Amino acid sequence: MKVQVRAFGAMGDFIGKSTNVDISEGASIADLTRLLVSQFPAAAGLMPSCVFAISNTFANIETKLISGQEVSILPPASGG
Repeated sequence: MKVQVRAFGAMGDFIGKSTNVDISEGASIADLTRLLVSQFPAAAGLMPSCVFAISNTFANIETKLISGQEVSILPPASGG
């Protein structure tokens, strides 16, 4: 199945701002993160700190994905 991944902040620098990903049926966000880290090893250090959303609704790491969904990856924000 295909899902669209939108990455923000530094994560977008590591994996690209928007990309379509092929992943197996029944995959979870955890499976997606493992796949992305295997393809983009530079993202490994930041991925555990990220928050995820599916179609603008926050989701946890065990959430199962459905073909065609948009998954947003939001790294922690910093500022002063």
